[in-house]
Amino acid sequence: MDSSIVHSFTASDTQYPELLGEIPDPPEMLYVRGTLPAPEKVCVSVVGTRKATAEGKQQAREVARALSARGIVIVSGLAFGIDAAAP
Repeated sequence: MDSSIVHSFTASDTQYPELLGEIPDPPEMLYVRGTLPAPEKVCVSVVGTRKATAEGKQQAREVARALSARGIVIVSGLAFGIDAAAP
């Protein structure tokens, strides 16, 4: 998938992550920029306040980079603040 294009998946699509469908009240629609990681990959979601301080954003970036350097996939909703600083 092109990383600049956003794709959408419903729970009935084959690309929809199987484990996500097993949680209580899974999202009906999933929007993805780039590619979904393989099911066996370790993923960490980074979430936080929308009104993040400069230090908070820097810490989110550093944590995300350190995890990514170890092969962990960083997942973010790309909201403002901490979420946007992490990827």
